[in-house]
Amino acid sequence: MNSSNRTYRSKPEWQSIVDQHRDSGLSARRFCEDKSINYVSFCNWRSKLTKSDAAVPLIDLSDLVNHSSGSSWRIELDLGGGVKLNLSQI
Repeated sequence: MNSSNRTYRSKPEWQSIVDQHRDSGLSARRFCEDKSINYVSFCNWRSKLTKSDAAVPLIDLSDLVNHSSGSSWRIELDLGGGVKLNLSQI
């Protein structure tokens, strides 16, 4: 790629692009193709900008478990992009 064809983006611009991808429901490669964004650059920036997300503390759910009969619980996690994880005690 010729350096004159490169598009330089600021950190806030990359954050906006990463957010748009997250909400798009598209694969990263397809999103980049549709938006004419360099796939490798996108992956590098996405990694940089989401590193802090990996440091989210874990939640101890052991207190929710009640060993008596007839107990029940339901946990729903909204993972974004229309994806939800449901947990239920049987």
